[in-house]
Amino acid sequence: MDPETSSFKSPIRQLTDNNYSEWLIDVKALLRGKKLWNYTQEAPDPDKSVTAQAKWRDSAMEAADLITPTISGPVKQKLQANAFDDGYLMMTSLVNIYAPKGDAEFMRLTREYYSLRYEDFDSMTHYLTQIKTLEERIRGTNVILDDDKQTLLCLGMTLPERFQYFTKIWAVTLGMTADKARSMLLEEERREKTLDTGGVGLVATTRHPGKRMPSGKAILNYEHEVKCSRCGKPHEDEVCWKLHPELAPEWLQERWTIEKRSRKRKWDELQQDQEAPGEKEAFINL
Repeated sequence: MDPETSSFKSPIRQLTDNNYSEWLIDVKALLRGKKLWNYTQEAPDPDKSVTAQAKWRDSAMEAADLITPTISGPVKQKLQANAFDDGYLMMTSLVNIYAPKGDAEFMRLTREYYSLRYEDFDSMTHYLTQIKTLEERIRGTNVILDDDKQTLLCLGMTLPERFQYFTKIWAVTLGMTADKARSMLLEEERREKTLDTGGVGLVATTRHPGKRMPSGKAILNYEHEVKCSRCGKPHEDEVCWKLHPELAPEWLQERWTIEKRSRKRKWDELQQDQEAPGEKEAFINL
């Protein structure tokens, strides 16, 4: 079927670059009503009889004829010409172009799904439609919610704002696991406590039984200071990482990069190129 000469009026809202998930719900209902949906989801079986294969081709073409009017002009331009004669090829091409993929998209959509509130919608129909839309989009990512993703999802939805930059790091870190995430959060907590104590390292103090001050109070024993794993000095590892950033773990380097970009944007907004030479670079690299 020629996509340019089709004069059929679309029975549903047309597919654009921004409404694939909503369009998919409608076109699936349309094709199921004509018993043609399966012909867009499965390739022809070469082992079937000639008659069966001919029927499949006819049905796939009929499906393509029904789908074509539901696609906007800009989207049609992204399809190969032979896709308009084959519903399976057409749907496969559209899935490759528009279907959401990847762990990051799965996590984003799932967080949005579980954050929905009825009060944010103007009607029950709108509310239920959004639930259905997100379910279709989540299913379209082809990602399975395993134990690691479940933990990361929970952390992303419940951590306070000051820890949310970790979710951005996890989204771009290959092989991210729940154990790695927990380690990063515990390390961040230790870092915050270190800053609260003046940056000299956390100290586990005990009273020395044999030494006392003139007032009679026992002298505190500081032999159990937290020591840097790199140089052995009584400070947190991050002190050395600041001096030797190439030795810092990837997640911390990523956090520094995000913080540096944030400071750069803030500087550009506040100063608007009125800063003295060298001040901007010093501010960004704090």
